[in-house]
Amino acid sequence: MLRVILTKHAFERLFERFSKKLDVRIVTNLVESVIRDGLILEGKRDLKISTSNYTFCCVFDNGRLVIKTIMRTKEMNEKYKRALRFAKKSEWNNIYIENKKQIEKWCKEAEKLKNICKICGISREQTRIERCNIYGFYVCRFCCEVIGYGSEKCIGCAFYVQPKKFEDPASYIL
Repeated sequence: MLRVILTKHAFERLFERFSKKLDVRIVTNLVESVIRDGLILEGKRDLKISTSNYTFCCVFDNGRLVIKTIMRTKEMNEKYKRALRFAKKSEWNNIYIENKKQIEKWCKEAEKLKNICKICGISREQTRIERCNIYGFYVCRFCCEVIGYGSEKCIGCAFYVQPKKFEDPASYIL
């Protein structure tokens, strides 16, 4: 049996990258499925477990697998993707996540984060709060303009407005 611990940092990264509502069951199922179905790439001090969507950066500590952080596999560099060709298939089928109570507490805290802007702290009662398509955390309209408002990733966001197109400046020369 593989004993797994999910760190708070890894949970926060999962919260930023996972668009649906998180609860303990969803988090544990996702962690178990990535570990069970993923490809393992071992380094000198750590190991990475990758599926098509997520990559877990882990270390072994006292016989337990500690998940340090979670990334999207498509955002990994080409060197890592080439190295995945030499990765081995996971053989862990019996997986036990030790800190489920802690994860449940973090899920409740994360639900509260949807009600405030992560940058300025303004609440949902004061202004509209939406999930940022670029960074994954929740922001207000005012902070949205500061962190990248109007980029290509913003298309489809409630705050997105098509940038104004100006006429050709040469047409004003007499």
